[in-house]
Amino acid sequence: MLQRTIDPMKTPHSAHSYLTSAAVHKVTVTNLDRTILCPPEYFFDSFPQSTIEKLSHSCILNLHPESRKSSGQESHKPGFMRWCCLSTLIICVLVLRRSHQTCFYKGCNQDQEEMLNLHLVPHTHDDVGWTATVSNYYENSVSSIISSTVAALMSNSSYRFTYVEMAYFHKWWNEQSTAMQAKVNELVQSGRLQFALGGWVMADEATVYYGDEIDQLTIGRDFLKRLFGSCGRPRVSWQIDSFGHARDNADLFLQASYDSTFFQRIHYVEKQQRRNNGSLEFLWNPNIETDQLNNNASHLFTHVFYDTYCYAKELCMGLDCGYEAFSDEMPQWKVDLFLETIHLWSRSFRTNHILVPMGCDFAYVDAATNFKIMNNLIDKINGFQLGSRKLNVFYSTPACYTQAVNRYFHAHGKLSTRTGDFFPYADQKSNYWSGFYTSRPALKMFVRQQSNLLTAVEQLNVFTPAHVYSTSIDELRQWVAILQHHDAVSGTEQQHVANDYVNNLHKAGIRCEPFVSAALTKIGSSEQNHTKTWGEWKFCNQLNISLCPETDSTDLDIPTKFSVIVYNTLGWEVDTFWLRVPIYLASISTKVSVTDPAQNDLELISQLIPISERTRSIPERNLIQSNADTELVFSPTLNNQPNRPVQLDKSTANLVAASEDEFHFKLKVEDDRLVLVVSHTRSTKWFEIQIEMLYYNGVTMENQVSGAYVFRPQSKAHSFNRREFWITSDGPCVQEVSGKFDDWATLVARVYSDNQFELEWTVGPIPDNDGTRSREVIVRYSVLDQIRELMSTTQGEFFTDSAGRRLIRRLRNLTNVDQIAANYYPVVNRIMLKGPRENPIQHSEMPALGMAVYTDRAQGGTSLQDGQIELMVHRRLVEDDHLGVEEALLEQGADGQGGCIAVLNISLF
Repeated sequence: MLQRTIDPMKTPHSAHSYLTSAAVHKVTVTNLDRTILCPPEYFFDSFPQSTIEKLSHSCILNLHPESRKSSGQESHKPGFMRWCCLSTLIICVLVLRRSHQTCFYKGCNQDQEEMLNLHLVPHTHDDVGWTATVSNYYENSVSSIISSTVAALMSNSSYRFTYVEMAYFHKWWNEQSTAMQAKVNELVQSGRLQFALGGWVMADEATVYYGDEIDQLTIGRDFLKRLFGSCGRPRVSWQIDSFGHARDNADLFLQASYDSTFFQRIHYVEKQQRRNNGSLEFLWNPNIETDQLNNNASHLFTHVFYDTYCYAKELCMGLDCGYEAFSDEMPQWKVDLFLETIHLWSRSFRTNHILVPMGCDFAYVDAATNFKIMNNLIDKINGFQLGSRKLNVFYSTPACYTQAVNRYFHAHGKLSTRTGDFFPYADQKSNYWSGFYTSRPALKMFVRQQSNLLTAVEQLNVFTPAHVYSTSIDELRQWVAILQHHDAVSGTEQQHVANDYVNNLHKAGIRCEPFVSAALTKIGSSEQNHTKTWGEWKFCNQLNISLCPETDSTDLDIPTKFSVIVYNTLGWEVDTFWLRVPIYLASISTKVSVTDPAQNDLELISQLIPISERTRSIPERNLIQSNADTELVFSPTLNNQPNRPVQLDKSTANLVAASEDEFHFKLKVEDDRLVLVVSHTRSTKWFEIQIEMLYYNGVTMENQVSGAYVFRPQSKAHSFNRREFWITSDGPCVQEVSGKFDDWATLVARVYSDNQFELEWTVGPIPDNDGTRSREVIVRYSVLDQIRELMSTTQGEFFTDSAGRRLIRRLRNLTNVDQIAANYYPVVNRIMLKGPRENPIQHSEMPALGMAVYTDRAQGGTSLQDGQIELMVHRRLVEDDHLGVEEALLEQGADGQGGCIAVLNISLF
């Protein structure tokens, strides 16, 4: 698989105090002779209430620290956000806000209280990859955009410009002379060049994990802070091109001291209603409970564009505008149309200020021409009587606009409030953008994996000499950040761009492997209990397909052994953790043992499970020669001590004693159905859950089809014709049941000896019937017999996470004509059913009984019936959905037949 990156910064010394609660666990597996280090293939983020952490299929396991779930610390040094609490961030940023207010506002051109003020906001939206690669966009457009804009700003002190994507600005800045950098600094200090958002990218909000959003914002904002001081720090969030908006992103923006957020994409019905009643600006309350903290300090000022973030349709602002680009005149008919547009917009806003976006995708390649045309427009309409007011037209920025409208509202009235989020997004009937929640699932998993690797890398950085590996770590930081872009991890880029993302992220991760090996070797050499120095560690990057050439040696003439490192980044012990290491067995009589050197080579309970033919037939396995035919399964306990191996208790290491309130799982097959039987020892209650795989046929041959963005099923989900289930393994560690729905659709259900339950789905290559059929594959968990304890008192109620952080309540919409797609929501890490609660109004309250399914990557999910959970795991679509990507979602895979993915779900009760 692959790996990720970000931007240059050093790990703070205070990070070391956190690392003292990390743990390294070394386990010896006798039979082969290699030393290996295996990065995580799966991980599961927990919600703060339970702090449940699950990983699987990995030898070195890097869990995100709790600080990344419930915290958001931002510091000069990007690694800092992984260890510090959010309250510190708030204090630091609030102080900065006071110090740099004048930097922004002294650059605001004068508005007039008695006039209708038109804030012309010149900007460019520079996708960090989409239909072209990051490097191609930069070389062909972005470099010229920034250079020409800076030149234009220096030529006229009234000009203003707003820039957003630090991945590009960072590259451009490093190419400039010292003299040019000084001139740009003058523009920033005077408020003529301002930055909005300030992240490395403009991140997606549906599929990005909350901690990764903090990371990419941190490195971008820190970069600006180091260049320009407090004047470089953005005042507004500018999420103009993401496809819906998450509640917990708004909460993050609030806690990071953004004054406002701007975007365009909300459901078309709500947008029209807001146009009609003049409420396109409002206060967004991101709190879990609607009655919590009802004061303006806990709300985010939100502006929704009347139309899009681009120029008004009547305007043309580039070199392709014909004679307008080379003359000092603008046609009167175009001026009249623009005035009509402004008059229309003014009815939907309640102040005497109108924000007029003057930019679009990759605009201002020739900024001088853009400003010349805008000057012509200003000359034509400035002072014009529009209705009861004259126009005051000037160049502005989102920060200046925010200051002006908030001043107006403080003097003249209040804003309405809004809670919840803005998912799913639809721009018209039957065009719900809920397909990208799942698009390119392998890429989504790879980003999650490399984010996890980055967490371990930043922690281990304190064990190595300063700056030795800083370049490699910075590269990993930057590429992980780039993959949070709203056309990257979302899966909405063209295939060659996806390949470029993966290639760069992979290379960035590989370059960090020597560093990780060196850090672990240093830790190992300091351990008192070891007489043998740890050698060089090797990575196994394809454990998700049971592949590791380092562990599948066929040389069994002499009994040998290899070691496995498990690195726990958490500050607490993890004792519900299972490893699966692929090995080669010459015969069934070969003996394999797993020992713990920290316990005088205490032998751990383990189990050998043959690698299935289905897994061995995955095309990607053919790219590397492998002899592995068996998986070795065992469970270490991961302590929270850093400098010595974990101490294991023989009686509890693998066979965990059941407590009174523990759930017990059992698998059974009946009538071609796979059923999970769940019993609760304390209450003596039990219930059954049917597990099945189905698929939707996506709409084709119409104007609105299923594509990379859009999910539009023809009808309800279809069952597979085949349903075969059989027990594949039953031993001291795990019981496994395999299922086959088609040659390309299989599952393995596992119940471990400590009562953990997980499902691994292997899907693909999905057949497309010679390019005629779009298929979207789902898994469904259905509670049989409508058990009351798992049924909410509110019909249609279920919960998903918001950006992988807190739960958000969903209510099934049964009135919408698109009852399936309109009820799909983004699931970054969990979807949940809650039974009856003592106080139904308190949606954050944990019920007596609930069922949650955790995912190993972002997916789309829903509950179309009470007692049912559905997750989309894979998609193959034969048509483009006409939203800009201009390419069907037809991933080819290693054999050119389509992508094959393995997806892990864990169910918790």
